[in-house]
Amino acid sequence: MATTLKLYILATSLTSGLALALALLALGTDHWVDATIHFDSDTDSDSSVNYGLFKGYENIRFGRTGTYEIYMTCLYDKNVCGMLCDADEEHRKNVLENFYINPDYSYSERENCVSIKNELQVTNFWRFRSGVYKDRLFINAGAQMSTLIFLVLSCVFGAMAAALAVWNTIYNPIHVWMSVTGLFVYNGLACAFTIFYVTIWGIMYAVTLCRDIVTMDTLNKQATSEGRALLGYSYWINLASMLLYALSVGLLFTRQMLISRDPAVKLEKDMETRDADIYLF
Repeated sequence: MATTLKLYILATSLTSGLALALALLALGTDHWVDATIHFDSDTDSDSSVNYGLFKGYENIRFGRTGTYEIYMTCLYDKNVCGMLCDADEEHRKNVLENFYINPDYSYSERENCVSIKNELQVTNFWRFRSGVYKDRLFINAGAQMSTLIFLVLSCVFGAMAAALAVWNTIYNPIHVWMSVTGLFVYNGLACAFTIFYVTIWGIMYAVTLCRDIVTMDTLNKQATSEGRALLGYSYWINLASMLLYALSVGLLFTRQMLISRDPAVKLEKDMETRDADIYLF
């Protein structure tokens, strides 16, 4: 019976480890948002955009076509962020600030952008009717930073939970924060932080990103992404991570229930605790 109960702890190391792996995958991938943007031009062409918490890509299909890296650019003193493609961070911040303070500002240069595919000049004629779309929206910098912070905290506690579950499978730690009680706490905190950042990003999507993905072309009011943006797989895998942490807590709770109902296991646990106390003495 005691061996069987140890398997519950080993199982939590697997579920917590998998949850951690999914959270790290979400952190490192660029599909928190997947969208197409429609340009008001004579070519009537659409382009695709995807990005994560740090960077992403825009696949331009009009004029000078190509795929460019775009970067999360934030002005925390103004609580705004946008996805811009210039390789120079300071220049991106200057451009974003101009977009923020000047409703008539326009900037569409891509000479300093990082292109990961060869550009091809399209021969058909195209032009924009400038400023035909709605007022500018911006990514909330506080929400973006909160998402990142809570995700990192979730990974930290998830790593602690997975590692300590292995430790508890092999040994019987005497300190509370390293014992099964600690596993409850670390898995619970990892699950809670996951709920926090999933909720924050989901609210930001509902408020802003589903209406405007905040790239250079939408900030120029030359294109729209309204109704064309979806939450990508990098976001949705966090739900699986959250459920796995909850499953870890459930496995630990089941183990505690079995212990409370089996006198032999309770006696064995009491003996282990008494031996540990003697050793400390």
